[in-house]
Amino acid sequence: MFISSIAVSGLDFVRQVKFRELICYVVDCWDGPEDDPIVYHGYTLTTKILFRDIIVDAIKPYAFHVSSYPVILSLENHCSEKQQEVLARHLAEVLGEQLYTDPVDENLEFLPSPETLMGKIIVKAKKMKSNLKTSVHEYESSSEEEYDGEMEKPVTTLKEKKTISEGLSNLVNLCQGIHFQDFETSKLTGKCYEMASFSEAKSEKLIATKGVEFVEYNTRQLSRIYPSAKRTSSSNFKPIQFWNVGCQMVALNYQTGKKPVFINEAKFKQNGGCGYILKPEILRDISLNYDPNAIQDDRQVLSPLYQKTLRLEIISGQHIPKPDQEFDGDIVDPYVKVKILGHPQDNQTMKTDVVKDNGFNPRWDCEMKFSVKLPQLAMVHLIVKDDNKNVTLGTYALPFESLTQGYRHVYLMDYTRTFVSPASLFVHVSIIS
Repeated sequence: MFISSIAVSGLDFVRQVKFRELICYVVDCWDGPEDDPIVYHGYTLTTKILFRDIIVDAIKPYAFHVSSYPVILSLENHCSEKQQEVLARHLAEVLGEQLYTDPVDENLEFLPSPETLMGKIIVKAKKMKSNLKTSVHEYESSSEEEYDGEMEKPVTTLKEKKTISEGLSNLVNLCQGIHFQDFETSKLTGKCYEMASFSEAKSEKLIATKGVEFVEYNTRQLSRIYPSAKRTSSSNFKPIQFWNVGCQMVALNYQTGKKPVFINEAKFKQNGGCGYILKPEILRDISLNYDPNAIQDDRQVLSPLYQKTLRLEIISGQHIPKPDQEFDGDIVDPYVKVKILGHPQDNQTMKTDVVKDNGFNPRWDCEMKFSVKLPQLAMVHLIVKDDNKNVTLGTYALPFESLTQGYRHVYLMDYTRTFVSPASLFVHVSIIS
């Protein structure tokens, strides 16, 4: 399954938990004053807030506000042993029966269905090994590959032995954080409840060099992708390349929205917006021999039986706004750009002609045809732009397989997924298998 995931911190956390269809919340925990842990993105410019306030004001009241499916609280643990015990105490005292605490069977072959864990909060963190109190704890936000001379390394060393608190370790079961060694080792000894985290840089290298192995790995174990430590302003990467290899949790920074977050939210509107999406068959069945990098040597991605043709007619627009929805300024010269985003062989862009001086009811009557080899992975992104200022006036995106055929009005949004009312496009959609 794909699992809707974010990395948020500070006061924005409460708003994101309350109003988003999210399942995995990544929380950076650090030692705080008066032995009370705090949350913020280390080495970035984000606000600091008490961990307990996150649990009391956001997770407890709003974790199941949108969906009853299980929530994963992914703790990036940078705390001392003493403050880890405080973390564990806050979780147990505040969340109570919502906290999933059943021990995991070490011989478990498959993770339980989300349907069996409704209303439960699962803690993801590193776990103390049997009969051992210490374990090598690697700070995931400061791994070696993130630093190539462009910025100063944090004081923290790459392999610093940290004590894992027994109290916190006892709360970890179905999502046990581990250090990824290689795909061969994972195939031989990995457990379904062990979960590795990969930086965007490391993930990109693995996709480029061992894409097929990465897909296979994600059929057995969970993986989480997190933003580079160089993103001190909490900017974002493009998530689609990681979905293309089946990475379940692609954690974006929600403090800064824009296109990556917009695409992420469009994808997770599927399945009733519950935060879980069943991965397509090509990412679940390795016998299909799906290759995420087939474009590099012109190999056929998969059987042509998957291929579909999208015929999209952009007919007209209604009430297209001026830039930033202002009333003053020049009349816009709108045109529509349509992008297919997905497997590299499917990425393509087409656009209409420009209609001069008409944002009220521009007419394009433009027919576009897109051949899509892997519609299961594809997103369709429509963007209305002003030819004068080259700015986006409105946009909409949805998964290819969520398209409905026939005449449709597409109600435009901005990149915060707020509707730009009453702006819309009038289109006709047909799909040929």
